Amino acid sequence: MALPGHAPNISMFNFSANNLTFLSRTECKSCVVFAMKDLHTNRVYRLYDFTKAQTITPDQIWCVSGKVNSADKLYLVIESVKADSKNRLSIQSTSES
Repeated sequence: MALPGHAPNISMFNFSANNLTFLSRTECKSCVVFAMKDLHTNRVYRLYDFTKAQTITPDQIWCVSGKVNSADKLYLVIESVKADSKNRLSIQSTSES
């Protein structure tokens, strides 16, 4: 899979992350960019949806999988998103604190 505006021979690697909460959504010309925070590590990820088809809301914990490139800029490209059923109680504990 090649990213828009990049050479098609860029190496892409699989990634997956769970226990993610929604922070923000930014619509760009070629994609939607989601900022999401891992509740275990407190890392914030910028996830790119070039299909503009993903629906991610702040009321759930999410699992995301996709591809990451190894070019000069790091892109985490979403391939699938689903509710994180193993960590769904985490959203209640974070909103109560």
